[in-house]
Amino acid sequence: MDRLDSNRPGWSRLARRLMAGLLAGFPLFGVACSGVSLTSDYPDLPVSANSTPAVPVGSTTIQTVQHTAQAEPSPASPRQVPITLDAVFRLAEQHNPRIALAREKLNESLLAQAQTSRLWLPNVYAGAAYFRHEGGIQDFNGRLVHSSYGAVSPGFTVQGELDLREATFQQIDAQRRVSQEKVSRCQVNNEVLLDAALTYVDLLTARRGELIARDIETYEKKLLDRAEDIAKTERGAAGFVASVKATIDGRHQLLSQLRLQGKASSAKLVYLLGLPPETVLVPVDPVLGPIELVDTSPGPDRLVARALAQGPCVHELQGILGIIQLGLEMSNSIENLLPSLQLSAYEGGFGAGPGGNLAWDNRLDVTLGFRWNLTKLCQSNFQRTVARSKQVQALLSYEELRGKLAAGVLEATESIFEGRAQIGLSTSQIRNANESYRFIDRRLDEGLQSASPTEVMLSIRSLEQAHFNHLTSISAHNKAQIRLLLLLGWNCPEGPKPAAPPTLVPVPPVRLLPPPSVVKPASFSDDPR
Repeated sequence: MDRLDSNRPGWSRLARRLMAGLLAGFPLFGVACSGVSLTSDYPDLPVSANSTPAVPVGSTTIQTVQHTAQAEPSPASPRQVPITLDAVFRLAEQHNPRIALAREKLNESLLAQAQTSRLWLPNVYAGAAYFRHEGGIQDFNGRLVHSSYGAVSPGFTVQGELDLREATFQQIDAQRRVSQEKVSRCQVNNEVLLDAALTYVDLLTARRGELIARDIETYEKKLLDRAEDIAKTERGAAGFVASVKATIDGRHQLLSQLRLQGKASSAKLVYLLGLPPETVLVPVDPVLGPIELVDTSPGPDRLVARALAQGPCVHELQGILGIIQLGLEMSNSIENLLPSLQLSAYEGGFGAGPGGNLAWDNRLDVTLGFRWNLTKLCQSNFQRTVARSKQVQALLSYEELRGKLAAGVLEATESIFEGRAQIGLSTSQIRNANESYRFIDRRLDEGLQSASPTEVMLSIRSLEQAHFNHLTSISAHNKAQIRLLLLLGWNCPEGPKPAAPPTLVPVPPVRLLPPPSVVKPASFSDDPR
């Protein structure tokens, strides 16, 4: 180097400066290369906690990666809809497809009835006609004459027929169809509302049963821990441990069945309410308590009389009977002998002449006539026989409806009375079963020789049976209340409205519920000790 420096001083200084610059810039070059490797080739590569990130947080590259991750579409969350019994009735009546179809059919029949009131209007035609004849014809003496002529007639034609008998029949038939569609709509409305309300009760029953089963499971798990502690010192307790485990496995199976029942009831209710399939129903009622929708104090006889007077489809069938009777009376009136009037009028230009030569003039043709349809007059007795047959059918349907209403009201009333008694008995059963479990569990904790885990297991099963009996009694009582409410014509658009509560939110009567210290509204899994 010394010899090189002495011979070429300028080159040595330049070489030293280049080497120093390269050595000073080498770390920066390495950092830059590492930065390109992390951000460009592997943007999602994780960096260990002990290493220093090659690219500062907040750089343009990191922000772009984060923005891309947030822009990915997320799955749509299910739509939750709070639901009550009152909302079930309203949504089912407004959005159910079957009810909407029945309502639209009734609208179609009303439009057809309005159309029958315009049967007397004549038909008006506008157009042109051309007539051409070539060849022989016969004159008034019977001789053959060769002729060639044509005619053109552009203009307006008014043509109509007024048959009062047929018009009256069409109007009566249109009224009968409207009444039939009202009957169909009332039946569909009643069936859908009943199905939706009972499904809502089934949903609450399944959810409440799941809570009960979970609380019972906590009791059984507590007993299992005790049995396993006993099995460490006593070999004979191993069989009981296996029995408790089998009971817990059965409890999990029951929970699965109750969850499936709740999901099935929710899916069915979503369909009946006309909601989107992804809707998740959230019952507002925290517990399934007894509801009072109808005042049953008047007694079964008065309730039956109310149902027969204003129950579903009663006014509609009475309307059909009245229309049929009106048709029979009019078939024997003087209107049945009136003739039908015919009117035909034409006015417009008329061109006619030999060959293709046409001479034009204005033309007016008016025809007015009347006639009797003797065939229909001869068939009047047959038509009356058919009308009487329809009348008998309507009467039989009316009597069948009255019988169903009476039987349904009596059955629902008796179910309500018996349900109240069963709710009271099941409340007492819960109280006694709870006291029994507390007493036996306390004896087992104190280590008394007369106490055994088997008695605790039996008391838990008795407590479970008491709660499910209570739940079943409430469910049956509420369903009977809903059936009675609909049988009394609460949802019928025709006729007077029965006395019904302004809101249908279930309010449990205090006298039918167990004491709060014994059974909690949402759970009874308090510490029995």
